[in-house]
Parts: sequence; C-alpha cells; structure tokens
Amino acid sequence: MPVTPFHVGPAAIVKAVFREKFSITIFAFSQIVIDLQALFAMLSADIQLHGISHTYLGATVIALISCVIGKPVCTFFLKWWNCHLLVAKDSLLIVKEAISWKVALCSAFMGTYSHILLDSIMHAGLEPFFLIQIPNNLPGLVAVDTLHILCAVAGLLGLIAYFLGRYLLMSRQSTKN
Repeated sequence: MPVTPFHVGPAAIVKAVFREKFSITIFAFSQIVIDLQALFAMLSADIQLHGISHTYLGATVIALISCVIGKPVCTFFLKWWNCHLLVAKDSLLIVKEAISWKVALCSAFMGTYSHILLDSIMHAGLEPFFLIQIPNNLPGLVAVDTLHILCAVAGLLGLIAYFLGRYLLMSRQSTKN
C-alpha cells in the first residue's frame, strides 16, 4: 500500500537519537513523494506498481526534489503546528520550526533509501538497482507481517524515547533557571 506509515516507524528512533540533526517531517515528506508513482499506478490499474521511483537512482532524484520542495513545505507545516497548538509554550509538543539544508538533505536521502530497502524486502518484483543487473535477493528475508510489526514497534519505542528525552531536557533546563 502506498504511503504506508510503517516506513516512518524506524525514523522515530533516528529522531530520538539525533534530535535536531534529523527532520522526521522531511523524512515523511520523502516517503509520500516516493510513493506517488505507486499510487498513480494503483489508480490507473497499471500492472507495474513499483517503477523507476522504487530504484536507488529514482530515490536519489526524489530525495533531491523532496529536499528542495519539502524544506519550505515542512517549515510552513511546523510553524502552523506550533501556532495552532492549544498548549503552553513549554509543551513537549512544541517543535523546532527551522530545518537546515544539511538536515533536509540527509533526512530526504534517509527517507528515500530506507524506503527502497524496506520495499525490497517486501516486494519480489522490485528492481532497486535498475540499470545494473543486480538481482533483488531481499524478498522473504523477513516475513511481511513481521516487518510491519518491527516497524510499528520501532515507531512506538522511538516516540517514547523522543518524548522522554525531551521531558528530561526540559526538566534539566527548568531546574537551571
């Protein structure tokens, strides 16, 4: 299924560890962009669900596009989020709005390349190396249901670690003031 939230699960752990050096919004944006081709294929009843967008070559182009378009879009979204939250200014839900170009680029590439890796495990017909004749030997490495569970658990653990870390940092800062 295109635009699956399971792809974002492992990114929650990356966000918890790297905090401001990783943008989960750019990561998620790149996940949506990379699956647009698959979504259009499903809507048009195209037999080839995963085309050039689901290759490392396509993922490279999509990462660059996601960085350039996603940085202003995600920055706008984060500002909107903070503006419309009905919580105190020191809430755990308030997010940093600025995304550097370096963070945007790294997050977009992590998004597209991890997408290809996970889909390579799930879909036997995927040809991630496209022009190079390297077979995809990853299907069946992990059962699809198990992969979904692992991604969901990673997302849950990442969210817990992220918010626990934010809480501890905010507590430390408030005791210093």
